[in-house]
Amino acid sequence: MTGEAMSKPDMKGWTPEQIEAYELAASALAAEEEETRAALERAGREASSPEGMVEKLREQAAAAREARARAERDAADDAAYRKACKEHGGEKRVARVRTVEGSVIMRAMTRQQHEDFSDRIAGLEAEADILKVAQQATLDTVVHPPRPRMLEILELYPRLWVHLYSARDALITGVEEAARGKG
Repeated sequence: MTGEAMSKPDMKGWTPEQIEAYELAASALAAEEEETRAALERAGREASSPEGMVEKLREQAAAAREARARAERDAADDAAYRKACKEHGGEKRVARVRTVEGSVIMRAMTRQQHEDFSDRIAGLEAEADILKVAQQATLDTVVHPPRPRMLEILELYPRLWVHLYSARDALITGVEEAARGKG
C-alpha cells in the first residue's frame, strides 16, 4: 500500500466476523504505515542534524581507511604471490588461498618434506596426533603472511585449515603429476 489509500472491497456476502477481521487488519496496516512514516521522518531529521552529519563523516572516514588498508593488503598479497612463484618454480608450485584477512600464499612441499611428513604420520594412530603433524607440515609451507600473523588468522578462522589442506594436497598432486610427466 505504502502511502496509497486502499479502496474498500465489496463486502456483499461477507459475514460480520469477516468484515470485522478485515477492518482490524486494515487498521493494523494503517497504524504500521504511520509508524514507518514517522520513523523515516525522525531518521531524516537525525541524519541532517549536526550530530548526524558528524557521524556520517566518521563512517565515511572509517570506510575510506578500511578501503585503503584492504588495497594495501591486496597489493602486499599480490607481491608475495609473485615473489613465491619466482622463488618456488612458478604458479603450479604455489597456491593462493583467499580469506577475509587477505591471501595465504603456500609453496609446494619439497620431496624430502613430503617423505618426512608421510613417515611422521605413518607411526601415529591417534587422530589428534596426526592432525597436529598435518597442521605443522602445512604451516611449514606457508610463505605469506608471516607465521605470527598466520597463527592469528587461524585462531580467528579455524575452519581455514580445510582450505589450506586442500591447497596443500593440490600442490602435492600437481608436483607428483609433473614428476611423472603428466603436468
